[in-house]
Amino acid sequence: MTPDNPLVLLPIFAPLSGAALCILMARYLRVQHAIGLTASSLAWVASLAILIQNWQGGLQVYRLGGYQPPYGIILAPDMLSALFEVMATTVVLCGTIYILGCHDKCVSLPAFMPLFLCMNAGLNGAFYTGDIFTLFVFQELMIMSSVVLVAISDNRLGVEAAIKYLLISAMGSLFLLMGIAAIYATFGTLTLADIARLLEGGERPLLAQAAAVVLMCAFLLKSAVFPFHFWQPDFHTAAPTPVHAVLSSVVVKVGVYGLIRLTMLLFIAEAPLVRSLLLILGVIGIFFGGLAALRTYDAKRMLAYSTFGQIGFILLGIGWGTPLALVGAIVYAFNHAFIKSSLLMITGAIASRMPNKSAKLIDIGGAGNQMRNVSILYFIGGLALTGIPR
Repeated sequence: MTPDNPLVLLPIFAPLSGAALCILMARYLRVQHAIGLTASSLAWVASLAILIQNWQGGLQVYRLGGYQPPYGIILAPDMLSALFEVMATTVVLCGTIYILGCHDKCVSLPAFMPLFLCMNAGLNGAFYTGDIFTLFVFQELMIMSSVVLVAISDNRLGVEAAIKYLLISAMGSLFLLMGIAAIYATFGTLTLADIARLLEGGERPLLAQAAAVVLMCAFLLKSAVFPFHFWQPDFHTAAPTPVHAVLSSVVVKVGVYGLIRLTMLLFIAEAPLVRSLLLILGVIGIFFGGLAALRTYDAKRMLAYSTFGQIGFILLGIGWGTPLALVGAIVYAFNHAFIKSSLLMITGAIASRMPNKSAKLIDIGGAGNQMRNVSILYFIGGLALTGIPR
């Protein structure tokens, strides 16, 4: 039996503990920022350590309460989840650093940093959990935190965008719960490793394939894949810049992570059919995202639309199904997370220095003349996002 590794808890409980401390320090903004930066840094360092331990010693686990699966909750980061976790904690740490110098009024609200850390904890837990119901719980923590963060943003359309996402997210949560219920009714366990072992035998009880369908719909909605995409531009554009950077670069990757697990771990027999659908949706997403980005009027909205196309490329890698294609999808996911979050934070920095604090193309046009270094960074980021060799 693999021994418990307490370090697995740190990327989840460091942000949660930081959120609790930030609530106690609600009157002291600088103290809140220091706590947030410390918690995000600890989560990042711990995620790197877990990745190294996975590389050297294989799967790392922690059984909450000492209970054994399938009766207890288990955190079980393998190499895939450890990689995605490093990606997530790196972007969130950069977002936390951005908050320290952010000019948005909402970041000075006492609730902002606790909510940002709760979103961080939910994101980290979604990647580390080895239990499909706990995945649902962590996703809900991530979603509720991000909804409130968008609702309190400086953008006057923030509340409207948050309500839209809340309703659409409820649909995704319903799909996920239906899939979880079908799996539990069929197999009597919610542990991913146990479900994979039971499905390996080739038997498909009545509800097993129905669970695959609703789980796929849930993960497609979380990734904002066509035709589940319509909530994403409004929600992401209305978000404060550090939140938008996390949403558009790593939160959408939770759905991608779920699709990889669905096709590579759980429903391997149904994987060819799922991959065929992912190929079609990926191609549609590439064209739709690119064309929609061309017609937009706002730099943040343009980057939000371009995420459709980049997720489409990732889906093509998953849908192709070969080991090399899957590696390409993961590498592309990393590239997109780091570059897209950087471009969004640069865009936010430019918009915050405009007289009307707007990221509309007509308002920020010519801003590079006064900010030469920023324009060079934006140009390099654009080259990286388009995949031009450098």
